[in-house]
Amino acid sequence: MTPEAASAEALFAQGAQALQAGDAQAARVAFEQAAQVVGPSARSQMAIGMCDYLLGDPAAALARFREALALDPAHIDARSMQVLALARLGHAEEARTQIQAVATQLGGPAVLIGTFLARMVELRDAQALVSATQAWRAAFPASVAPLAAHATALQELGREADYQALMAFGSLLRVTRRFDQQVSFTGTTALNPALCESMETTARVDVVRERKTTQRGEQTVHLDPQVSPAMEALFQRLHEAITEHADRVTAVAPDHEWVRMRPARWTVRAWGVLLDEGGHQNPHIHPAAWLSGVYYPRMPADAVGAQPPAGWLEIGRASPYAYTRPPASLQVQMVRPEEGTLVLFPSYYWHSTGPAAAPGRVSLAFDVVGVGG
Repeated sequence: MTPEAASAEALFAQGAQALQAGDAQAARVAFEQAAQVVGPSARSQMAIGMCDYLLGDPAAALARFREALALDPAHIDARSMQVLALARLGHAEEARTQIQAVATQLGGPAVLIGTFLARMVELRDAQALVSATQAWRAAFPASVAPLAAHATALQELGREADYQALMAFGSLLRVTRRFDQQVSFTGTTALNPALCESMETTARVDVVRERKTTQRGEQTVHLDPQVSPAMEALFQRLHEAITEHADRVTAVAPDHEWVRMRPARWTVRAWGVLLDEGGHQNPHIHPAAWLSGVYYPRMPADAVGAQPPAGWLEIGRASPYAYTRPPASLQVQMVRPEEGTLVLFPSYYWHSTGPAAAPGRVSLAFDVVGVGG
């Protein structure tokens, strides 16, 4: 490393420390000095743009983000922050175009959620994300991900009435106890043990663990609905229950944005989750689906605590990285899993589970995904 490069790195480290301490002005000075030592780069222009944004000048920040992209068109952070700056300045159409460019660069709209939430936190601007989600929806009208981002930003802003209207838990969330009693199945064993046996003997464990939300447990690849009579019977009734729920929400909340996204044709993609003691699932959404759900064919009594969070399903709390600070008032829904319980919810709902208090918990998770035009 040359003396100039070493000096620039020291200035970048100084700027990063100042930024972490909340002193955007001092950070900007350090980043400018680093750029003067080694010349402008995408990295330096991005850092200076972040400081400009935090200092209340989104127009100057936008200019820096554009300079960063001119130097490195593949700089995904600069492009993502450019979207938020455009949204903040009211340039909705250009923001929509840039969102499409970010999605293309990342490999599809389903992965946008983490990118934009991370940038929102770095820029400490939930209001910009609220504006950006409008352009996001226009760019990808069939994607639920912007609704999840919008919900998180509303929590950040403390806009509880708007958050409750978007989540509409009372209308869109459905919990059915003893769903297994609605399934027509005649076999040598009861439905739930037969389902567990089917998953344990025929389903292949997904070994790509780093991309999964499941911790201290196993997740299978997609389940075959026709792999066994028990699975076939469950899926037949599950399809009916999904249609019934979709019809119900369409009747009670026809103007809700998620309801209007209901696919005309759809399929169900399912997988199994088997948790060890202490096993849990981190907060996540299902960005490629419209409706999601979970059915519990096995739930040992000691795997779920009498009170949350031990083993409970929590709906409404995003990943910690999605908040600049814990929301002052966080409205969540808690569901105590029991054997035979079916839970249906919109795929933009953040959800997670508390650590299982004992091993042996088995669940069948699924997505309702639109097909065709």
